[in-house]
Amino acid sequence: MGDPTWITTGPGLPVPDRRFRWVAATDPVNGPALGRLEQQLAAFYAGNLDYFTLENGDFTNWTEARGPFGRIVSLTAGRRVLEVGCGLAGILRNPGVSAAGYTGCDFPADLMAENSRRFPDARFVPLKVPRRLPFADAAFDLVFSVFVLEHVVFPHLFLDECLRVCAPGGLVIVLCPDFLGRGLSSSQRLGFSPGTGREKLRRGRILDALVTAYDTRIRLRRHAARLRDAAKVSARFMINLAPRLFSDPFQIDVDAVHQTYGPEIGAWLRRGADLIGTDPETARYCRENGLLFVEARKRA
Repeated sequence: MGDPTWITTGPGLPVPDRRFRWVAATDPVNGPALGRLEQQLAAFYAGNLDYFTLENGDFTNWTEARGPFGRIVSLTAGRRVLEVGCGLAGILRNPGVSAAGYTGCDFPADLMAENSRRFPDARFVPLKVPRRLPFADAAFDLVFSVFVLEHVVFPHLFLDECLRVCAPGGLVIVLCPDFLGRGLSSSQRLGFSPGTGREKLRRGRILDALVTAYDTRIRLRRHAARLRDAAKVSARFMINLAPRLFSDPFQIDVDAVHQTYGPEIGAWLRRGADLIGTDPETARYCRENGLLFVEARKRA
């Protein structure tokens, strides 16, 4: 595969720079700006099939199925399963997972059609916006998403939808990077220009490299700490309105606009479900790889 040609941005979003243009998804005043961002991300995903090969090839290993992947695989047997943001439906390559009873949904209609040809016993449905899933209430016993929530503009509404389509007593599982908890952000511009500090040093951009190091090691971590404190009061789900996706060379997760935080996700799910403790293997895997794994059982 050659270098992909990305369909990127249109009008209405700020140009990325060092400023933190992060806003709370739960605050209605931010709705119009977040709606524009959501539309542009949906257009990006629908128009860039190469994206799904790049993303799924690097971070999901359903065949080996260690840690959280193994936990999800073990829960599929005998359940009506929905994977939100299924991409290439890699979980169906695991011999322990039956395509019958599995439903996957994602943005590109062409990708969903291709998945249907590859896995004819499964069902695939194209998405329009993730805050409204095209399924009936209580239609599934297991609803899960893997490396999806960090790309969602209205995470609280996404979680509400996962609970809505999950049957009472069923499970909702979220696996995603731990951005806010670790003081990281892959979609935030650090320094004055694209690239890492080392890359800027090699180009002779000394000041830019120093500012990038400061932004990465001090400024971003301080900002994240303030937001973690604010999240203790109420869930906010911070969204980067100016992700690097629309300006910089493509890298994995430059589109991860949601600054994910485990306590925030758990607190929101507890409104309609009971959290389930993580087994030691999954907890160790997530800790070693900087991930969040949240599992909840929907209350009757």
